[in-house]
Amino acid sequence: MNDPGYRTLYLAGPMTGMPEHNYPAFREAARQLRGLGLWIINPADLNEASRPWDECMRDNLVELGLRADGLVLLPGWQNSRGATLEVEIARRMGWPIYRYELLSWWLSGVEADQNEGVVA
Repeated sequence: MNDPGYRTLYLAGPMTGMPEHNYPAFREAARQLRGLGLWIINPADLNEASRPWDECMRDNLVELGLRADGLVLLPGWQNSRGATLEVEIARRMGWPIYRYELLSWWLSGVEADQNEGVVA
């Protein structure tokens, strides 16, 4: 597995239709990952909940395209049209994609299999 410590990772997950647009989950994941010294792009920090979806996605995709070179997926990402679009872009770019819930070994500091948490 490539060392994500040398990457800028973009958080992708469901927002639309979620309580508080799922901002608490995004902010907690960003806090934990930044605590490890990782560079994290958090769309919850980029958008106001009152903005239309298409405007938010434009801004998010600019950040994804200009600054990210990997993705971290929050639970439920498969049910989000924005997150699935972000995953498609990352896959086509050949970037690593990590599932947040499988990065618990990282967050706890416990040794784990090298490929744990890697999606593609």
